[in-house]
Formats: sequence, C-alpha cells, structure tokens
Amino acid sequence: MSGGLWTTGFGESRAGTLAGMTVVEWLQELGGVATRGTLLRLVTRSELDRVVAAGDVLRLARGRYALPDADAGVRAAAALGGVLSVTSAALHHGWAVRSVPRREDVMHDPNFVGEVLVAAVALAQQHTEVARRRRSAA
Repeated sequence: MSGGLWTTGFGESRAGTLAGMTVVEWLQELGGVATRGTLLRLVTRSELDRVVAAGDVLRLARGRYALPDADAGVRAAAALGGVLSVTSAALHHGWAVRSVPRREDVMHDPNFVGEVLVAAVALAQQHTEVARRRRSAA
C-alpha cells in the first residue's frame, strides 16, 4: 500500500489485529481525522454510517471524517482536503514559533482544488448562518 494522507499502513484487510476496534478508536489512533477510504479499510460501511448518524463522528466533507473533539485546525484542514502545514503544523505539534498565524496554514493536493472550493463555500455559508443566528438572538 502506498503512503499518503491519512493512510494506515495496515493493508486492505480488516482481519486479525484490526478486529475489535471501533470507528471512534480508529479515528483516535489516526489523529482524529481520516478519509472514508482509510476508514473503510478498517471498519464496515454500516459501522461508519451508524456512528455518523449517532453524531459520534462528523462528516466534514465528501469522504472526510473527524471526531467532534479533534483539533479545530486539523478538522478545518481536513474539510478542505488538506493537512496543517508550516507554522500551524508546528503549533499543533507543540513547537515554539515566532508568531502565530491569523488563519491555519493548510497544504492540499492541487487535484482536489474543485473539492476544496466546494468545501470552502460550504464552510463560508455555515459561518454566515451562525453569525446571522447570533445577531438575531442578541
């Protein structure tokens, strides 16, 4: 199996040492975020669908999942089809940095640009709706 974002290195089979771990446990092991493909190599589709429906796992974007308590920057990067990079990655790993970026530094595969734009528009719409609700509640 070739390496890449959110790969497990465990191969294609769910047999043997993979048995017995839940979707939530696998996501914890994978740092809180993973692609659908990675998760489906580890658990069944019905298990994944069940925990998403129960709210135990969030569907961030098409094919991208996270634990609700996963780092917000990591979730944002995953929702956009990328990973934290540069200063944001250093901060996430506890390294000292000269200055904290105003926004997360995210690196993504240029092949996902269309998907990233769709996710960015969806996130912007969600933030607009949240702001609108806050204003109307005040």
